[in-house]
Amino acid sequence: MDIFEKEKDIQIILDKIKGIPRLYNYVTNLSPDFLESFLGYFESNFDIVSRADTVVEIRLKKTGRSEDEEWVYSFAEPYPGISVMCGNIKGLEKLDDMNGREEDLKVSVYHYCRKGRCELYTNDGRYAFSRPGVLCQESRKYKKKNFDFHGEEYECVEIAFRLDEIGDEEKKYLISLGLDIDSMQKRYEDDADFSIGNVSDTLKIAEEELAGLMRSDTVDNTSLLLMILRINNLIRTGHVAFDEKKFYLTKGQREIVNEIRNEIVEHPDKMITAESFSEKYGISVVSLNKYFSIVYGDTIHKYIQKYRMDIAAKSLRTTKQSIAEIAAASGYENQGKFGTVFKKMYGVTPLEYRRQNLNSTYGSDG
Repeated sequence: MDIFEKEKDIQIILDKIKGIPRLYNYVTNLSPDFLESFLGYFESNFDIVSRADTVVEIRLKKTGRSEDEEWVYSFAEPYPGISVMCGNIKGLEKLDDMNGREEDLKVSVYHYCRKGRCELYTNDGRYAFSRPGVLCQESRKYKKKNFDFHGEEYECVEIAFRLDEIGDEEKKYLISLGLDIDSMQKRYEDDADFSIGNVSDTLKIAEEELAGLMRSDTVDNTSLLLMILRINNLIRTGHVAFDEKKFYLTKGQREIVNEIRNEIVEHPDKMITAESFSEKYGISVVSLNKYFSIVYGDTIHKYIQKYRMDIAAKSLRTTKQSIAEIAAASGYENQGKFGTVFKKMYGVTPLEYRRQNLNSTYGSDG
């Protein structure tokens, strides 16, 4: 794609997002080189939809991979200085440095994770990890925010209060509705680190309703603002169980988890156990499983099983390898044991799974 086509695509995007001032300002402040590179990556395969002149949805798709990569982001600005974003990313392994040039914004953010997992590098040098049902309250946009997807779907809902853009009259009105703008301002000035915790069922329902509103063809700013006020009130009245012990790792602990995961991925046919890692690092199995679960949501043993069974299922669907060969490649010398674990995870034997799912390219005689 030549430079003129990219410039044309950029102008199309700008024309369609003018209704969302925050989004428009963000995109116009990005460098042309970055935008051209971004559109080039997706081969300008994008679509922009407006819902009820309130929500702008941007869809980008990257084809030609084993699994298509798709980004869907919806934006709205129901009140001056307040914006909502719903994001969904599929087929991407990793995304680094999401915030880029926004680190100096005076902002208070509620970031709720619906699917997948994300990683945040905090001011004090630790790593925090979000997962479904977890809310992060940030007093600023952090310079480094990494998302490790590992090919899984990631989805979030984010509410941002841009404190410098809320005027005195708007501030009085929002305070009268229960938004404590002064506390948000103080957290920013104190350089407060962010808080993270599990949400209550009531707050989870409210977050899901907000996501539903963002996808509705009858959405309006009043409905969005009322839901934002409800979510804020639930957070204010204790519907988030903040507990840093469940969500944080030091840099050293994170590096150990990375090394363990890399060894699992690089050697799916190798006999690997939590005990072997415990001996290697001189750390108890209990502690290693705790670190690993914070990042991946499973113990080392369960993660190994799931990862290997995923590989096996893909081989059963797409190759003519024998069950014995697939079992061996998945780290099981005993085909019977492999079959037992596979059936426990998928509900059918490997042979039954192959018959149900074998890619038609290979016929049905496998």
